[in-house]
Amino acid sequence: MIDYAEDPLREFSEGRKLFNIECAMCHRIGAKNTPDFLHSLDLKLNKDYFHLYLTQQDSLLESNDLYASRAKKKLDIINLASNHNYDFTSAETEKIYAFILAAYNK
Repeated sequence: MIDYAEDPLREFSEGRKLFNIECAMCHRIGAKNTPDFLHSLDLKLNKDYFHLYLTQQDSLLESNDLYASRAKKKLDIINLASNHNYDFTSAETEKIYAFILAAYNK
């Protein structure tokens, strides 16, 4: 267990908690067995789109959104389910986004 005082991600604890509850079962930071959609997240998605992707993925797919369609196609090829229609607030997705960026840059 990480000592909180020495945890380099302690300021992102709320984002880490949300990530661990809702995201970690499919997205393990640095995992080798699944496509690493989280690496360089800030170069792929801004915070506003990240919120849409987590809360309205079905709507993005219905509107033929390019990023959502490409991600779904990659997941279909490797037979992984993709369903991001969470009931997160913008503040919650911003915390998750910040945690992911910090976790990759620690």
